[in-house]
Amino acid sequence: TLFPYTTLFRSHIISEFEASLKAENLATSTYNNYRGYFILFCAWCKRYKDSIAMEVVDIPVIHDFIEYLTETEHLRPNTVNAYLASIRKMFEYIRDETLSKKMLPDLTVDSYLPRVPSPTEVGRMIQACPDLLSKLFIVILVSTGLRISEAIALKFSDILTSEHQIHVSPSKTRRERLVPLNDT
Repeated sequence: TLFPYTTLFRSHIISEFEASLKAENLATSTYNNYRGYFILFCAWCKRYKDSIAMEVVDIPVIHDFIEYLTETEHLRPNTVNAYLASIRKMFEYIRDETLSKKMLPDLTVDSYLPRVPSPTEVGRMIQACPDLLSKLFIVILVSTGLRISEAIALKFSDILTSEHQIHVSPSKTRRERLVPLNDT
């Protein structure tokens, strides 16, 4: 794997890329992912592509990297697509060039619907809760489909009882939204 190489690999281009990401005011997780994937891509280029400069990386090199990720590292399409997003960002910054998804398409991802617990399972979860607040938390999650982080961030003032809605502050998608609240 490339992980041992990433600790040895450091360059001005990574530092400059990090600065450009910080200037975009990205979410912390997005910043960390772009940064980490880019460092691994640089390490791969150093090891397998004779230290090719990022300024001359082209689509065939990126395709070789994708093949490495899928065939050698056995990464799933979702993860490879995250690497591709980082590489597209790198192209925007280093080359001032946009690599569209038409030029460098994402891998096809099998989409699965989330598993929804049955009413019996929900009842068991609620019964297992030690206090009223925990029970309320489970009911809100199940009835609204909020992310756990969104439910944790809720304030009493976010529950708009007269409108039967919950105001959800910006989170992963960086958008505010209103979620319907059922009568129960």
